Amino acid sequence: MPGRNRRSRRFRFAFPRQVRLAISAGVLALLILCVVLILRGCAGGGDSREDVPALSQQQQVQDQLSSEPQEAPPAGEQVQPSQQPVQAAAAPQQTAQVLPGEPFGQRSAVIRSIGDIVMHNPLLKGAYNSQDNSYDFSPYFSQIKDSMAAADYTVINVDGPMGGKKHASYRGYPQFNTPPHLLYALVDCGVDMLTLANNHALDTYYDGLKDTIDNVESVGLDHVGAYRTQEEHDTPKVVVIGGIRVGITNYTVSTNNMAKRSDEEATLYGLRMVSNSKAPDDIQALRDAGAEVVIVYMHWGEEYLRTVNNSIRNLAKKLVAAGADVVIGGHQHVVLPCEYLTVTGEDGTSHTGLVLYGMGNFLSDQRARYRDSGIIFEITLQDNPQTGKVEAVSPRYIPTYVQRTKGTSTYDYRVWPVGAVLDDPPSSISQDVLTRIRQVWQEQQEIFAGGPATAAKK
Repeated sequence: MPGRNRRSRRFRFAFPRQVRLAISAGVLALLILCVVLILRGCAGGGDSREDVPALSQQQQVQDQLSSEPQEAPPAGEQVQPSQQPVQAAAAPQQTAQVLPGEPFGQRSAVIRSIGDIVMHNPLLKGAYNSQDNSYDFSPYFSQIKDSMAAADYTVINVDGPMGGKKHASYRGYPQFNTPPHLLYALVDCGVDMLTLANNHALDTYYDGLKDTIDNVESVGLDHVGAYRTQEEHDTPKVVVIGGIRVGITNYTVSTNNMAKRSDEEATLYGLRMVSNSKAPDDIQALRDAGAEVVIVYMHWGEEYLRTVNNSIRNLAKKLVAAGADVVIGGHQHVVLPCEYLTVTGEDGTSHTGLVLYGMGNFLSDQRARYRDSGIIFEITLQDNPQTGKVEAVSPRYIPTYVQRTKGTSTYDYRVWPVGAVLDDPPSSISQDVLTRIRQVWQEQQEIFAGGPATAAKK
């Protein structure tokens, strides 16, 4: 094999001179071929993140998304479906490339995680453009996009599928089908990964979930929690961020009973659920694939419950005992506190993990107190030379608020960074909204009081 030095065997008889010359020429040609192959291999290294499709390719997919024939939505009705599927680019390879980065002791990476985007019907109507039969969600994020992108890696959850109109009309609660046009707004805001395991993942059944994965990949985004094949499910997700190999996995506790109505493959390998998974095995697989730190995203808990109940706390303890370094939760639609948990595993060793129990709503039409707000949760991963390990330190939260404004026939929405607004209130914000924003800042100060996370303004 190339790269190995092998001693030639000694034979008891001599070959004729012509044969010896032929052998020598053959060996020389083989050596030249080996050198060429080695040089090509050295030149083939690349970045560890999946490549974003070329701009021309993204534009082709955007054209396909925006050109789907649609009816203008009548008042109180959803947009009618089209039969045109969204075409996807080739799936990026999911196996991480472990590349040399900064020397140990000098590496750090900032990761921001964002709570639920829930595209209720009023948000769909507000983003719909009847003139060109498309959706534009970017205005909703115009005031928060800088905060979303202010990290080395940004992760977000969208409740429900984005597989296209061939599966169902674009619609909100109770069975979501969000226009995949949303993906372009998220890319523009610096999002890097979507967590796809949530209770609405199978709202358009397993076919809709598979097309969601195609669409997510077509715009160059990473994803975790949902899979099209057993091989994809079994391939650990490890990404290199700031030179640190980060293993990421994602589970949902519920599918709103849609798993029973979907193809059997959805339960076998299509969606990572607590009921069909063994977290200790998954976490060990991430470690075996080179992960230096493991982050688990959980879609769990009881909606609107503003306390950490025993169910999710016990599950968090099991995840930490299994080796999770960070556990980040969502689904409750309200913000919940965070803490460091130290748990003793079955082997008698203790492990400490940072647990955030709930990120709240990042964008939705829910207007009740505590449901109209959420957080961007930030952690810093950095080397600890004393322990020889990567640790999650300096947890911070950026409070956010969803402003809803009544227009002529639809509502408009803006997500605001609460602290930055209080420092310099925009003239477009009314005093009533400003009063509510002050309340959100105070509410979240109380939620995180006594814990390790500190507030940040943007």
